[in-house]
Amino acid sequence: FPLWSEYRTLATYKPLNNKHFNKRMQEGRERFGIEAVPMKHTIKRMLECTKNGKPTLLALIADQAPTQSETDFWVNFLNHETGIFLGPEKISKKIDSPVLFLRIDKPKRGYYSLTSSIICENPKDTNPGEITKAHVRMLEQLIKEQPEYWLWSHRRWKRSRPAQTPLHSLYHE
Repeated sequence: FPLWSEYRTLATYKPLNNKHFNKRMQEGRERFGIEAVPMKHTIKRMLECTKNGKPTLLALIADQAPTQSETDFWVNFLNHETGIFLGPEKISKKIDSPVLFLRIDKPKRGYYSLTSSIICENPKDTNPGEITKAHVRMLEQLIKEQPEYWLWSHRRWKRSRPAQTPLHSLYHE
């Protein structure tokens, strides 16, 4: 089990094209007992763990920019039209598992604290996009409180919303 939790923890990642760097990144991800799972195998692996009755946490870094083909949900995020992955919402509904937001704070150099907040306890009872919008609101609030810890250089807004795709409001539904 990971050093930071009593539960098996899976972390989803998108494999790199360079096999050497991909291996190095995976070793770094698994250094603390976390099982790195390629994005395409996440649901299958979570269903295996659920079927085996193993309490499992799935860690998703959900602020990354999806490719154009992966983007079908757009919201206003930090005053920009932003494409969002629906993967966390889809996975939670598929396995009917609660969704948590993990906040990481840095009280002083070399020290970190983790705080979890429940986004949704019963995903199957939610409307489409509800979980994703709640996550985006929480992430946006965290970034506004501590902008120095968000990776501003990862080109989050490199794509524009196609005209036929609706922009979902975070605040007026």
